[in-house]
Amino acid sequence: MQAMIRTGRWNRPEIREDMSRALVREAFRLIRQRQIHGSQNAAILEHYDTRIETHFQLLERLEMS
Repeated sequence: MQAMIRTGRWNRPEIREDMSRALVREAFRLIRQRQIHGSQNAAILEHYDTRIETHFQLLERLEMS
């Protein structure tokens, strides 16, 4: 990630999309792996949704600087 920031690669839309997809895939992998149900699923998805949101907020701040 830091190398991407230094080189400016993080700013490419396809890189942003790939990172988001990777986070979503990881969340669903955890759910399937643990066969978690109900409110725990929601907690995992919320955690990853927060990570994705934080990721894009960081990118926007870097874009503005």
